[in-house]
This record gives sequence, C-alpha cells and structure tokens, in this order.
Amino acid sequence: MEVVQRVQDAYIVRYVDQMEAYYYPAYVPWHTLALNHIYFITQDEKYADALFAMNDKLLELLDETQYIGRFYNPDTPEYGNPHAASDAVYTEGLAYAIEVAQEVGDRKREKQYTHALMLAVDNLISLQYQEEVKRVEHDAWRLLGAFRYRINNGQIRIDTTQHAYDAYTKILSLNLE
Repeated sequence: MEVVQRVQDAYIVRYVDQMEAYYYPAYVPWHTLALNHIYFITQDEKYADALFAMNDKLLELLDETQYIGRFYNPDTPEYGNPHAASDAVYTEGLAYAIEVAQEVGDRKREKQYTHALMLAVDNLISLQYQEEVKRVEHDAWRLLGAFRYRINNGQIRIDTTQHAYDAYTKILSLNLE
C-alpha cells in the first residue's frame, strides 16, 4: 500500500496542486476511483480532498443549458469533443465521488455531485437505444441498450456501454436521496 500511496501522492502534486498547468478532465474519473479506494483503506483526508478538487473542477464542464448532463464546455476545446464514452466515465467517477462525500459527511458536495449525477444519467438515457431503430436494415435489435456516440451520431462504442453499466452499478450501491 505504501507504493500505491507514493504514486498517488505524486499524481496529487501534478494534477491537484498544479491543477492550472496540468488539469485534463479525462484523468479525473480514473484518479477518482483510485482516490476513493485509497481513502477507504487509509482514511487519510488528503485523498478525499484531492478527489473533491478534481471533481469540483470537472463540474465546470457540465452542460446545464443546451445538452443538459453532457460534460463539454465549448470554452475549453482543448479537452476534446463531447461524446457518450466520456460522459459515461465521468458519470461513473461522480458516483465514486459521492460515496466519499457521504463518508466524510460533506453534505454540500454530496448534493452538488448528486445533482450533477442525475443530469448525467438523464443525458446517458437520452443517448441509449431503447427501441429498435427503423433506419437500420439488418439486425436493429442488436443496438438495444447500447449508447449512441452523440445525439447526432448513431455509432456505438463498447466502452460507453461498459462505463454506463459500471456507473449504474455503483449508483445502485449508494444511498441517494
């Protein structure tokens, strides 16, 4: 565990302490999962604090106006184009962030993250194929349950479905109000 902590401490220096220089939202969910696990093993609040710092910054990307629940801000094009795979993994990470907020009793962040989570889940549901697609000539039933790449792009990726499934599984384990 000591080696894991040393590695994560180095990431905290780079991606939290030096956030202005090195922040990249795609790293947030992966570090959130790691920080969640390390926090629950060590109970060291620096891991909870780092998790919160990264997720607070991530919420700046959450669209609450046009494509509600999507993680994309046109003012930061350097973070890449929006797509369901990133939305799904950000949703997954938020579920783990809520768990830590609940554990430490941070009701403000718990509410903030839960609000964002609900919007993110609604966004994913809007991208999910829930009935057979008529315009696909062959085996349209195979799309059922999968997630479109974007609202205007019907392609699917396995990682989108897997991260959404992982997010939903984690959400089911939480005590959400």
